[in-house]
Amino acid sequence: MFYGTPVMRFKKAKYNPRWEAIKKRLEEGSIASGKIAIVEADKMLNEALGKLGYAGKDTAEKVSTIKPGQLVGIDDVREIQHFFHQIVKDPTHEIGMDEIKKAVATYERVFRGIEMID
Repeated sequence: MFYGTPVMRFKKAKYNPRWEAIKKRLEEGSIASGKIAIVEADKMLNEALGKLGYAGKDTAEKVSTIKPGQLVGIDDVREIQHFFHQIVKDPTHEIGMDEIKKAVATYERVFRGIEMID
């Protein structure tokens, strides 16, 4: 769903396998794999936002330029960005599997909203 956002057609054949790999990491059930899934999902979102024309050096900067309600789920991404930053700053940071699943589900909602994945 795009609301005042440039429309971009993503090649799902490129992004679906990446997303499936992220979900497989989550299915492994380990916290370490879950953290990697969040980092990979954030990288994928950063790439997508760049293709949509949002400027910034990282996902957080790009997300900060998006108006509330402009992309489905982007407000939720703002909330989970702290998980990503904590993981990157301190790989030993403790995070629960429920928090990891919530973060990955948030990324998935955005990817589906921008029609990046099936």
